[in-house]
Amino acid sequence: MNKLQEISNHPDYDSKASSFSKLIIAVFFISYVYIIFTNSNNVGWVGIIVFLFAGLFISSIVIAAPFFIIKRIFPKISTIVVIISIITTFFITRVVFNLVFNQPNETTASSVLPHKFFNDSKEQIDNENFKQSIILLNEARDLSNPPESQNQTVFELSKEIEEKIYSNNEEGIRLGKLVSDDYLDYLHTELKNMFKNKLLKGTEIYYDGLIKNNADNIAEGVQKQIQGNQLIIEWIDWFDKNGKSITDKVFND
Repeated sequence: MNKLQEISNHPDYDSKASSFSKLIIAVFFISYVYIIFTNSNNVGWVGIIVFLFAGLFISSIVIAAPFFIIKRIFPKISTIVVIISIITTFFITRVVFNLVFNQPNETTASSVLPHKFFNDSKEQIDNENFKQSIILLNEARDLSNPPESQNQTVFELSKEIEEKIYSNNEEGIRLGKLVSDDYLDYLHTELKNMFKNKLLKGTEIYYDGLIKNNADNIAEGVQKQIQGNQLIIEWIDWFDKNGKSITDKVFND
């Protein structure tokens, strides 16, 4: 008689197997309730009930049976087997739930913005504000340095262009300041510092210098323009090296 037959023929096999199966079912149920209450998305009552009954059946047979056999074959490590079976039950419940209801895997890196960024209105706004801020500030910078100015030490912008530069800078800075730190941290670990302390701050200082120039405070205005431009150049240099991964995430969605 082999070991498996010996175990199954033991007088207390049915009662012990039933008790262990109930333990695994209880673990599944507790795990499932925890996952439902900590899940941010609405999966619907039909899905919840169907998954519950399927899970009760699977946990009582597919999970409980093999672990019970291992527990009986190796009685000296039965406590360890029970602990492992509990952890495994929770893990399988979580993974299968995520797969069935298309939940994002928290441990998997993604090349696009995570699920929450496009299901939460605040994060949608963060994405749009960041995108528009970059577009407006880039456009203002291009307008400040038209191609025909490249070979000129002094050049004059039309009143219409100046007003466009001012409005783009103001709106770009305003939108940029609305973007949350969490969003910037997700895009790149250094982006919060570079975007807020280099691009936005540099643009503010440069823009303030333009205003002072127009108020005939030319010396201070030029100084501020130089100071602001240095910060903006730091941003441009950094973004040239790191920008592709950021723009892929922001502009492709």
